Amino acid sequence: SEEKKKVEELAAREQSLLDELAEEKKKVEESAVLELTLADEKRNVEELAARERSLREELSEEKKKVEELAAREQSLLDELAEEKKKVEESAVLELTLADEKRNVEELAARERSLREELSEEKKKV
Repeated sequence: SEEKKKVEELAAREQSLLDELAEEKKKVEESAVLELTLADEKRNVEELAARERSLREELSEEKKKVEELAAREQSLLDELAEEKKKVEESAVLELTLADEKRNVEELAARERSLREELSEEKKKV
């Protein structure tokens, strides 16, 4: 009877230890899964960091291009302003030339008129 009791106690203790061992195994497996998950997450973070660096470099290149385009645009605007100025000066010169042509035509008409008058006067004399 006492022997039976000891055997039952040992069997219960063995079962308890087996249950505890099973729990520990479960924890070890969960820990291994967590480690793999953590390793995956680290890889993901590294990939994201690499992509971010790449995108930042790309953005930097695009900013340079935008700055170059803005400088080129400003240069073209300056050139256009110079051309407009030349066109305005040319228009002023054309108006001045037209005025001068009218003046010459008026003077020529007056000269003709005076010659005719002179011719008339000569005929009278």
